Amino acid sequence: MNRFALPALLVLAGCAAAATTSPPTVPFTALAQPQSHLLAPGACDQGKHVKISKNGGAFKVPPCSGWTGTINYPPPLDHKGFLFSVTSSVTNNFGASPPPSGTPIFYMQTRSTTDRRAPEFAESGVTNTITSPALVSSATYSLYVYNFGIDDQCSSPPCPPWFANIGSPQQGMHSITFASPLNGAAFLGGGFSPIWQFVQN
Repeated sequence: MNRFALPALLVLAGCAAAATTSPPTVPFTALAQPQSHLLAPGACDQGKHVKISKNGGAFKVPPCSGWTGTINYPPPLDHKGFLFSVTSSVTNNFGASPPPSGTPIFYMQTRSTTDRRAPEFAESGVTNTITSPALVSSATYSLYVYNFGIDDQCSSPPCPPWFANIGSPQQGMHSITFASPLNGAAFLGGGFSPIWQFVQN
């Protein structure tokens, strides 16, 4: 069952956050616009097709400048599989706005490539792991995800970007595991694709 209907253009507005940490205020321009192509070629900026299973599962972050990771995802609510195009970059080729504070250091776009309605995921408590030599224990990190229709922090669109303080790697390690933003998330229609923006605070 489709839980919402959205126009192609949304006005970004606040909504009550269910997370324990309230997201910072993000300006209106944070709603990234649909991108028909990437702005720069290169080893990083190439979409990789992954199959999303009807039972839930995981896919790998496309390697990019030392960045890797595993994205676990819940089952789609309609119990049907579909294809994603996943693109990673150390450059903002996706139209994401600057965060309220900190420095963006990595981006990932997740885009449905099948001719179907916008994907919706169950809430199953899965976690994700991101790994890079750039992640150090002396710094803290945040994650913003733009262009969800609804998510586990907002159930009434239009929603602000999903936000989490994801912490720091352990001493001598370069990985962070965090609750997946895909838990309970539904994508926007109209050509919008979720953009993940990792920020060093």
